[in-house]
Amino acid sequence: MKLLLNDQRIDINKAKENEETPFYIACSRGYIEIVKLLLNNEKVDFNKTSKTDGATPFWIACKNGHTDVVKLLFNDNRIDTKKPNFHGRTPFWIACRFKNIGIVKYLLAVEKEIIVNEKDNNVIEMTRAREMGEQETWESEEYFQRRKTIYGIIAEFLELYERNPTETRIWLRIELGFAGNQLILFYFILFYFILFYFILFYFISYLIFLVSSNFKIMMLLFSMLSLSSFQMVTLLFKEFN
Repeated sequence: MKLLLNDQRIDINKAKENEETPFYIACSRGYIEIVKLLLNNEKVDFNKTSKTDGATPFWIACKNGHTDVVKLLFNDNRIDTKKPNFHGRTPFWIACRFKNIGIVKYLLAVEKEIIVNEKDNNVIEMTRAREMGEQETWESEEYFQRRKTIYGIIAEFLELYERNPTETRIWLRIELGFAGNQLILFYFILFYFILFYFILFYFISYLIFLVSSNFKIMMLLFSMLSLSSFQMVTLLFKEFN
């Protein structure tokens, strides 16, 4: 493979009749070592779509469940990770459709924003429909139950993300081991931030108590500090994320 890449006579983007390039095929079949080699070649068209359905190499890797390839491509700025196919299905949508739960979790954890309830491509509705669908004639009982279980798990993750994307991303990043030192630093700052606010609250409360002994004023102050703390914690997470 390396010899071919170094041969100037080789057209690295030469595609089949359906416009599937060598890079596309390597991503489609999960040949991660070949994908790595091709990523080092600037002549490769990394986002060339298939003539069949308009799928990009990243899209087809999401569909076929090649998690390692998906992670590798996602972290390359040259890769279009959001481009849908001809039918408007995004890489995330197709990962959900084909029950690739590892890729679904990964994309929920690392994507800045994922729309799970888009009008024409509602991923939650699709996964719930697949979960509740009737058993197909070709499905064994074991396959049918496994299908229902996996779609149910994916739907739950999507519904959690819809209700609270920030919190869902935190726990997924922890589960997948992406948090690392950044999360430790975040919690370290958060701990001392909360400690500072409580000390400040008790100090000001004590002063108010000495001056007026007004319980309502103390509770109002506590509410204001609590709201302010929540807003600051949210800003801190966004900054570190």
